[in-house]
Amino acid sequence: MAFLAKGKKADLVNVCEELGENVPPNSRVPDIKHIILESKNFNEEAVRIMLDRIIGERLEEAIEYPDVDLQKFTRQVKIGDFVVTALLDTGSVRNLIRFDVYKRMNPKTKLWRESTVLTGLGQGQVKTLGSFRHVAEVDGHVCRLDFQVVPSAALKFEAIIGSAFLAHAPCPFHEEKVKPESPDWIFNISKKEEQDELDLRHIQNAEIACRVEDMVSSYQPKKTESTDVSMKIILEDEIPVYQRARRLSFPERQEVNKQIDEWIRDGIIRPSSSD
Repeated sequence: MAFLAKGKKADLVNVCEELGENVPPNSRVPDIKHIILESKNFNEEAVRIMLDRIIGERLEEAIEYPDVDLQKFTRQVKIGDFVVTALLDTGSVRNLIRFDVYKRMNPKTKLWRESTVLTGLGQGQVKTLGSFRHVAEVDGHVCRLDFQVVPSAALKFEAIIGSAFLAHAPCPFHEEKVKPESPDWIFNISKKEEQDELDLRHIQNAEIACRVEDMVSSYQPKKTESTDVSMKIILEDEIPVYQRARRLSFPERQEVNKQIDEWIRDGIIRPSSSD
C-alpha cells in the first residue's frame, strides 16, 4: 500500500502494536509493512487514519512548547458518582474522555456506537469509539454534556472539557488558574410567570432531576378521557324518537349519491316511478 511509505519505521511499529501484532527485533521496514498487510485486523481505511494519527502525534511531540504547567488548567469533574481530572480546553469543540476511564465508570452508561474522526495539531487524526451523554458537575456547576470516547493512548489527561461547557458557565483563564464563575449581575427587565414550567428545585440530585425532566417532556398520554356523568334515554311510549332531517354538506351528498348509484347497479334498489 502506497500510503504506508509516508510513515517512518517507528510509526509502522506503532501501527503493528495497535493492530495487536508483534514485530520481531531487527525487522526491516518491508518486513513490518508485510506484517501490517497480513494482519487479521487490517482495514485499509482504518490503518490509514491510524498512521496519520501516529505521525501527527510524533510531529506534535517534536514541537517545543513554552514551559507551561497544564495542571493549572485542570478541574475535578464529577460524572455521576465518578470523578475524573479534566483539562479545560477552549479550543476544543468536543468533550473527550479516554476509553480506559469510560470502562471504569458505571457500566450502565449507554455508549452510542457512532464514529467521528477528530483532527488536531499537525493534522493528526483520532477516530472516536462512540459517545454518551451524562450529567457532569464542575465546581458546583451542573449541566448535561456529550462526551466522545477516544482510544486511551490518544489523551494524556483523563478527559477534556471543551467549549460546550462554556455555554453553561463562563470560565475566565488567568495565569495562575482557571475557574468557572457565575455572573454577578441580574437583568431585571421583565418578569413573566410560565404556568407550564417544570419546577424541580425540590430534587437535590441533579441526575435524577434530569431524568424526571426527560420523563415529563417525553410523556404522551394514551388513556381516553372519561367522566362520571352519563345520560340514559327512557322511552315512555311506542312512538319512535323523531329527529328532524338535517341538510347534508356537499361532500356528504356526493358520498350518499355514490352509494345510491352503487346499489342501483347491483340491483339492490331501483329508481322510484311514483309521482
